[in-house]
Formats: sequence, C-alpha cells, structure tokens
Amino acid sequence: MSVNIILFLVFCSSLGLCRGQGGGGAGAPSDDSEYILIFESSIFPTADEESLSSMNTSGLEVVSFNETISTISGVMWILKELPESHFRIVVIVKKEVSGKFEVVLTKEICDLCEELHVDSEHWKYIRYFGLPPQCPFPPGIYTVNGFAPHEDDLPLNSGSAARYIITIMIYHNKDGDCDNYDNQIYLFSLILNLAVEAL
Repeated sequence: MSVNIILFLVFCSSLGLCRGQGGGGAGAPSDDSEYILIFESSIFPTADEESLSSMNTSGLEVVSFNETISTISGVMWILKELPESHFRIVVIVKKEVSGKFEVVLTKEICDLCEELHVDSEHWKYIRYFGLPPQCPFPPGIYTVNGFAPHEDDLPLNSGSAARYIITIMIYHNKDGDCDNYDNQIYLFSLILNLAVEAL
C-alpha cells in the first residue's frame, strides 16, 4: 500500500467516490464482499500547543451520501503566520494489527511549496484543500471539498481491511535542504482516523 496523503496535509484524487469491490487490488485475497472506506473522524490537530495554536479544523465534517460514499468537506482555519517557504511534510500511516497499531508506511514530501501545481504527483490530494497556487499560506479560512484517500493508495479490498491512524506532521525546513534534518522546526500535526470494512 502506498499513500501520498497530505494534507496533508495534507497533507490526500478522483476523490469523493470511496468504494471498491473485494479482490480489486493486485494480490488481494479473493472474496465476494464489497469494501468501503469509513471515516472514524474528521481531520483534527494533535493535542500539543503548537498544533492547537496553528490550526482549527472544527469546520470540517464527514459527509456520508449513502452506504458506500463519504468524504470530508467544510472549512479549516490557519490561525497564525507560518514561514514563507520550505514546508517538509511527514506522513505516518499506522494499521491496526491484532489489536495494536503498527507503522506500515512513512512518506515524506521535502517541500510542499514545490508541489502546488497540477504536474505534482501529490496534486490529486492538494487540490482538495483550497491552498493558494504558491507559498506562503497566510492565516485565514481554507475550504476543503470532497477529500478522501484515493483508491490507488488505499485499495478497498480484504487485504487492506483494518482501522488506520494517519498522522501528518509539518515542519519548517529552514535552509531548504532536504537532507538536513538538524535545521527543521516543528510547526504542527494533524490526524485522520479511518477504516476499511466489508459492507
């Protein structure tokens, strides 16, 4: 499984229709069930002071159209001035296995500012978050319209059936050097809880 979620981010498509047939993914166990993606929460900031003072996502909600279609839509607020450039995004995906959540994927975007265009591999997610066409991201309201993980990244089949916690961490990479982690400054984090279940 691969995920380019952002916010992310984020850190995350032909979104809006989150549905799939059992056995639809390569190598997935075959059965006759239909699998659906269920949001167990909207996107929300982590409980640390930096995140709570940077983001307000109380205007986001899970919108369920029927048994197989749901998205996240609404508004979110950037509450304070952020650096003008060099936003490193780190996405950590945890999957519930035998009652415990284990890390199954870590994904990093060196600089979100370089991904704000239609040719970016991450654009399928970025375009749903109402971000400006270039950095910086000023304080204010941002509209989220129909966000959900793309089925290419999270196949809806028996092989991916589980609960997931997705954490999106945003850092300021002061010198813009993707290989230099010593100069990065933590800005805030967001969390998304979801599950893939048989219908």
